[in-house]
Amino acid sequence: ELDNSTFANDLQQKTIQVSQAETELQRQLSQSALLASEKTLDLERKRIAVEKARLNADLPVGLFSKRDVLEAKLALTKAETDLQRAQAALENQQRTSALDRQIQQVALDKAKQELAVVEQGLRRLQMRAPIDGMTLVGDHPEGRPLQVGDEVFMGMTIVRMPDLNQIRVKAFLADVDDRRVMPGMAAEVIVDTFPGKVFAARVDTVSTVAREPMEKSLRRVFEVDLVLEGAIDKQLRPGLSARVEVIASKLKGVTLVPRTALRLVDGKTTVTTVQGQTHDISVSACNATVCVVDKGLAPNTALASTLPAGAS
Repeated sequence: ELDNSTFANDLQQKTIQVSQAETELQRQLSQSALLASEKTLDLERKRIAVEKARLNADLPVGLFSKRDVLEAKLALTKAETDLQRAQAALENQQRTSALDRQIQQVALDKAKQELAVVEQGLRRLQMRAPIDGMTLVGDHPEGRPLQVGDEVFMGMTIVRMPDLNQIRVKAFLADVDDRRVMPGMAAEVIVDTFPGKVFAARVDTVSTVAREPMEKSLRRVFEVDLVLEGAIDKQLRPGLSARVEVIASKLKGVTLVPRTALRLVDGKTTVTTVQGQTHDISVSACNATVCVVDKGLAPNTALASTLPAGAS
């Protein structure tokens, strides 16, 4: 989850605004209903008054004086006018209430929309796995896993979900060994967690440009991707440390000599036996510890080391 303090503060404020808008709308509805009932009651009173005035105005002329008849007709006219005014007041109040309800509803909808935007922002700050599986925390530019409180930027990988059926090995090749490892070469992977197991692999890609393995590093390395061959061992998990040995070539029936037994004299490679005899030899492939002798030395010859006593 990314830092949501800004959205959390907005969420509280927007929630209060929605609550206030709902309360104001309910108050408006209650007030409108009260005013409507008052106007309706007044309209009914005016209608009853008109009916009474009409009855009085319809009395026989011969039974009442001309003055009483005129007063009854004036009363009817006044009652009908009051009825029209009451009807107009009710209609006007209904229109005003409807307009006020629309205004309050718009305010409520706006507040809810703003709240929904904040809630959506909060949900987007929560990363959820689309499927079941393992998640790996991303790496910081300093070369360490991300930690709580680290700043992240657009496009940065924060969490990964690896496919455990396609485990790959990422290794680093020192820049001094450029072009000594090529795609397609066989390799052996020894995982530190399982030192007794050797996993067969093959070099898939080698980066074309050497880079710093971590920020402010003095070393430069090529990134090498390897693919494990055969069925994936279920014990393997992403993030395990391992040692990779790339097999440059496999030789059978050759004689190996320790590099500590070699000596370069006048451009010739020589070895000295434990009896003190010196042999000129020819070597070809070498690794960090031994070299392959092409000629000049019989197998199983006991050799003396060129290193002084106590040296390694």
